[in-house]
Amino acid sequence: MKILYVTPHSPFDYSSGASQRSSLILEAIISHPLVDGIDILTFNAVNYCKISEKIHKIHIVKTENNKTHFFSKIIRHLSVHKYYENRNATALFSMLCKTNKYDCVLFRYIGTVEACNCTVKKLLIDVDDLPSDFIKSKIRQTDSVLKKTLLKIDYKIVKHIQKKYLLNTSNLCTFPNEADASKYNGFYLPNIPYISVPCDICSEQESYDPYLLFVGLMSWAPNYLGIKHFIEKIWPYVKIQRLRLKIVGKGLPLDLYQQFYSDNSIDLLGYVEDLSDLYTKAMIVVVPIYSGAGTNIKVLESLAYSKPTVVSQYATRGFESDLVHLENVMISRDDADFVKNIHMLLRNKELRNEIGMKGQLLIKEKYSKKNFIWRMHTVIDEYLKR
Repeated sequence: MKILYVTPHSPFDYSSGASQRSSLILEAIISHPLVDGIDILTFNAVNYCKISEKIHKIHIVKTENNKTHFFSKIIRHLSVHKYYENRNATALFSMLCKTNKYDCVLFRYIGTVEACNCTVKKLLIDVDDLPSDFIKSKIRQTDSVLKKTLLKIDYKIVKHIQKKYLLNTSNLCTFPNEADASKYNGFYLPNIPYISVPCDICSEQESYDPYLLFVGLMSWAPNYLGIKHFIEKIWPYVKIQRLRLKIVGKGLPLDLYQQFYSDNSIDLLGYVEDLSDLYTKAMIVVVPIYSGAGTNIKVLESLAYSKPTVVSQYATRGFESDLVHLENVMISRDDADFVKNIHMLLRNKELRNEIGMKGQLLIKEKYSKKNFIWRMHTVIDEYLKR
């Protein structure tokens, strides 16, 4: 069985949740016993390494010239057919399909299918976050009437594009959100924490360093807007003598970097390759996310390290049936609740240990790599039956 795997993210890069999922899918494909050849078409081949003899070729889409005429940008913005257009991706994808006989074409994201102008009749699509959900989140965030109007146009276009693929019964789609998988008769393929250490390294701890931890790609708006809100509305009411807030992640906008840096109780660590030491020593992990689409892998990652984790209600999206307040996580309905939950954990070591261990148990039972690979193999087997 020969597969063409099309992903905008490098499946050899592990610096963000999106690239980690791309990597896990590739690992699952490689380990499937019927797969004997894989070609990869990617928009980014960062950290490429030959991890398996099953990988035959890596094809990289050339970056398009961003200097587009203003009128062309407007046409692209308003046109269903040109919304995701990428001529370089289309040409390369078309050439690969003409010169190779693939038994399966697997895409990461609906937008990537459109960018390649794919005409293959039967596809395997890892939908991941619904594009319409992401735009809906951006509509809620903006106060500008003009931006809101343009985003509403985007929303209608993207909903139309989504339906074309989600309602096509020839395609097989996977989702990290169980509700979306059920709604569109797809397969549930949950996000899992991608950590380089075994889950059981973290057990009950006798001591912690006095800091709260936030981890996330800081160029991603839901992350930097969420931690900005936390610093302005919550941190002033929880920081006490010696307690610090450590923020991990690259790409923080300059204005926010300057704002956060001015607070001497905050440590901006940027990109950290190995997070195990930071997680192990942290008292509490916070996930103040209030926008964006899809599920937050950072919640699961924290639980995998047996950390007592305080999250916003929004950050539980996709995990509602598994995350239980005061059992394996602390869920905050509003800012006052967030403050109360942190204080409760700061005062109660036994509660921190209990919630941490129960959170880790959840990851072992339901969100392990073994479970992810089994689910992906099941998806491939179902695809071959169609």
